[in-house]
Amino acid sequence: MVTQPSVTSATPIPADFVWSTPADLGAWANNVVSRNVSLLAEDGVTFIRARLGPDSFTLRSPDLPQDAAPITGIRIVYRWQPSDSRHALNVSLAIAVPWEKRYAEDKALLALGLEATAWTGASAGPTNSPGLPFVAQYVYFTAEPTVTPGLLDIRTIAIVR
Repeated sequence: MVTQPSVTSATPIPADFVWSTPADLGAWANNVVSRNVSLLAEDGVTFIRARLGPDSFTLRSPDLPQDAAPITGIRIVYRWQPSDSRHALNVSLAIAVPWEKRYAEDKALLALGLEATAWTGASAGPTNSPGLPFVAQYVYFTAEPTVTPGLLDIRTIAIVR
């Protein structure tokens, strides 16, 4: 689990908890915890690119306010470019970690099925969600090293309240 160090955003956390501007997305991609991701622009659209495969990635939010409304899910606008067309569907995880843990490994796992090769909205559904909704300290995305290799591009991240 990605817990440390704390990630303070250089820009204010959006009031609606939707990150879509270059500065907002940069707060996720360019911090001390996120790895194997980059912030790119194409045709005037800024997005985060994560390379999935043997070297897994981590894309972590800035620390969220302790007085925020409870989290119920995650939505993203993404596109998936698999390296191998035989395995077009892939799964990534969004993991929400609460401020107040009831037990040491308290977190919510939200599975995100990746299959759209054009920009598409998708919501992460819970696979394990103890105590949801809860006030999240942070959220991060990752994938197992055994996933189908490819490129995951994300242009909007929204925390559902």
